[in-house]
Amino acid sequence: MKHRILLVEDDVMVGPVIKEMLNHGGYDVVLTRDLADTMRLPDFDFSAVISDLKLIASDGCEVIAFMRSKKPGIPALLMSGFGPHVANSCAQRGIPDVGFLPKPFSPPTLLTATAALVAKSGS
Repeated sequence: MKHRILLVEDDVMVGPVIKEMLNHGGYDVVLTRDLADTMRLPDFDFSAVISDLKLIASDGCEVIAFMRSKKPGIPALLMSGFGPHVANSCAQRGIPDVGFLPKPFSPPTLLTATAALVAKSGS
């Protein structure tokens, strides 16, 4: 069974590249650009959510909180190029257990982090 991943990335150059990396890793990926796009999805049955921290009109923590309101406990990974000091951004806002992946990253690093993430999902 392919794991279905929600990828939230607003950079129109970066999002498709990350999606392709995940597709090559065997994942079924749905790409959205921000919270508003995510809220318009027809369903929220994902194994995990991977989101950039800074988005167009929202941020990754808001996306993760929304997804957990739809699917409690969904494993989440936050990506950011702003450095390791933002790693606890979600926890500081009461959104626990969110992994962190600093940008830029290599395909093997992304796939290793994603494999660990979906292992938590149990789906």
